Amino acid sequence: MRHPIYAGGLLVTVGMGLAVQSWAAILIILLGVAIIPYRIAIEEKVLISEFGEQYVSYSRRVKQLIPLIY
Repeated sequence: MRHPIYAGGLLVTVGMGLAVQSWAAILIILLGVAIIPYRIAIEEKVLISEFGEQYVSYSRRVKQLIPLIY
């Protein structure tokens, strides 16, 4: 998993939303789900510029957020 902090944050947000069971929590979850791919794209560009082909090779082997899936 290349971005464990984002995966952890998403997991916490979903868990809290389920625990609270409110519409506000659902909106926060949707906002988080929408923002995370944007932030990952920015971070990936920085990592590629810093580490080049080595990071590109790594990113081909390792999923972004969910092991073996995404």
